[in-house]
Amino acid sequence: LNYIGSEMTGANACMVLNSYHQGCNYELVSETGPPHKKEYVMGVVILGSKYLGKGKSKKEAKQAAAANALETIYHLRLSLGTGAAGVVKQDFSTDSGVVAAFSEDAPAPPPPFTTKAEPRDDEQVGTTAEAADAATLAGDKAVPENSTPTDDTTECPSAKRPRLDQQDNPVTTDSSSSVHPVQQLMRKYTGAVFFFTGVSGPPHAPQFEAMVRVRGLEFKGVGASKKAARSNVADVALQYLGDSRQDGIHGDAQVANASSIAQTLADRIAQLSEEKYSELVAMTPNNDKLRKVVSAIVMLKGPVGTSDAPAEVVAMGTGTKCIGGESISDSGLAVNDCHGEVIARRSFLKFLYLQLEYCSKGQDSIFEKTPSGRYAVKPGITFHLYISTAPCGDARIFSPTEMEAQDNHPLRASRGLARVKIEAGEGTVPASDQIQTWDGILNGERIYTMSCSDKLARWNVLGVQGALLSIFVEPVYFKSLVVGSLYHEQHTHRAVYERVRGVSGLPEGYAVNLPLIRGVSNQNARETTKSAQASLNWSWGSREPEYIKCKTGKCDEMVPSQLCKQVLMERFLTLWDKLAGEAAREEVLRQRLVPGFTVLVHQAPQLGAKAADMDATVPVDTLPFSQDFTSAEKVAPPPPVEIKANLQKLTALELRKYCTYGQLKMVALYYQEAKRKLFDHYKANCGSCWIQKPSEMNNFRL
Repeated sequence: LNYIGSEMTGANACMVLNSYHQGCNYELVSETGPPHKKEYVMGVVILGSKYLGKGKSKKEAKQAAAANALETIYHLRLSLGTGAAGVVKQDFSTDSGVVAAFSEDAPAPPPPFTTKAEPRDDEQVGTTAEAADAATLAGDKAVPENSTPTDDTTECPSAKRPRLDQQDNPVTTDSSSSVHPVQQLMRKYTGAVFFFTGVSGPPHAPQFEAMVRVRGLEFKGVGASKKAARSNVADVALQYLGDSRQDGIHGDAQVANASSIAQTLADRIAQLSEEKYSELVAMTPNNDKLRKVVSAIVMLKGPVGTSDAPAEVVAMGTGTKCIGGESISDSGLAVNDCHGEVIARRSFLKFLYLQLEYCSKGQDSIFEKTPSGRYAVKPGITFHLYISTAPCGDARIFSPTEMEAQDNHPLRASRGLARVKIEAGEGTVPASDQIQTWDGILNGERIYTMSCSDKLARWNVLGVQGALLSIFVEPVYFKSLVVGSLYHEQHTHRAVYERVRGVSGLPEGYAVNLPLIRGVSNQNARETTKSAQASLNWSWGSREPEYIKCKTGKCDEMVPSQLCKQVLMERFLTLWDKLAGEAAREEVLRQRLVPGFTVLVHQAPQLGAKAADMDATVPVDTLPFSQDFTSAEKVAPPPPVEIKANLQKLTALELRKYCTYGQLKMVALYYQEAKRKLFDHYKANCGSCWIQKPSEMNNFRL
């Protein structure tokens, strides 16, 4: 609202009056004139008195009646934007009960727009549908009863309803149609006040900034128009205020999302991530296009419910492209998927390896040793994933304007299905049990890569540590997911964990993780710039970021990235001698990965045998181990021999000589069992098997 003395211009009189007297009743008093030139008189009853207004339509007459009541009772003069004819002068000598003069008995008006609103414990949920419809269709602010003025109150749109072709999100009144977020917010939470706080961006593409204050909380949003900004900020408020989903992880006590991670904490995670990105990009010029998709992993030390717990970014990645078929590597020297979330996760693996190196040297680390011999993240340390936009795939298959509970989207049949990214393109298509071959790709077939939504679902079952690190550490899960633009609660939850909740029979230590999921208060505008051909990655402990050419999967001058398989395998073998437990070493022998290795074994006792005869030094190749240990439905029983000695002699040098990258991954027996359970679930419930790269990509040695 703009104030001119005691006059307000561009105001919706009905909304202003409704903020003072909720549930005002309007009625048609008279209808006169010829059919082509009608004149209507509407009346509104306030405290037993009727105030009239006339206009060329019922809506204009209604506005005039509300303006008459405001001017008479509160001395607030409104300059209406609807063309209303004005108030009706009454004959006070009659007994009609219509009052047009100020009454000393009238209640004092609440002081609108002067002080900051405080939370109200007795605030009622719900408001009149008429007021909510007026707020949505007229595009005006809702002024709550006992609302308070602010200095940042700016222009409110005209009360005139825009044409459908001019609306950003056309709204219909049919109950089966989508319900506009502003309308939902007004109906569910009395006292929501919208403000426009500014505009940014170039003249040809402005970004309007809006804020809504409800229940003592403030939420911010941006949009290409004022109405779009108001819609976005209402959506954010609904996500926070209306999200009462119960969350949990690994059987921990489930707590409400709103109490577990406050919106301020989600915004803090996003802010830390964006600030770190800006810091890294500033180190290298001409990289402004890298922010198409920004993803970061934030480490939080302390209770998740506290917004002031120490937090810092430990890994980051950007990108929207995948490797080209002509650049695939059978030596593990290329990064296949350069999407932001995947790069951030691979950068996170570098961070975990660094922390394990600290453990091997006896230095302080985020890990502590468990009775199983492996390492686990210390209590109180949690990891949170930030993505600047919804992950590609199932989490993004919806219309940005879709808000209704009933799903009428034309692609609803494909929701929840596995989807794949296609080489040399953006976006995803449904997976269809594609089998990829090495020679087929070299001959021109496009590479298919599972979407980021599917990979997030995978990480919520198997953990983000991967197969190799599973040999050293317990599964590591994200505690929360914070999404910037294009966030939709229902679709994100389904894509990230709901569709894999049916995975059962997981090995010890594995479970379906239920991360806390939030959008940000100030949603990012949709990035319309062309995607960069490079991907940025950084992890804690690195001095500067690394850039990967997405098409080749390598850095400049064909230098392999620090995130490629071969480099990570090298770091794994460096830690083997100090961190590998007996179980992992025995598994290497059971799978006959090191031929000719000699061990001291304790054979199963036989009738009449002497104890001294039970111990023998034999080649591992002669032991009766199962050769297909991971293909069985259940874990095979232990062999009738017990390895007693020489396990420590199974060094990284032996593994480097005989074992391929793929074979080492198979040593993580429980991880592979959990992976098989997940893939079986995908095959049965997600429309396709998990699309894998050709096996030749993992058949390399160092």
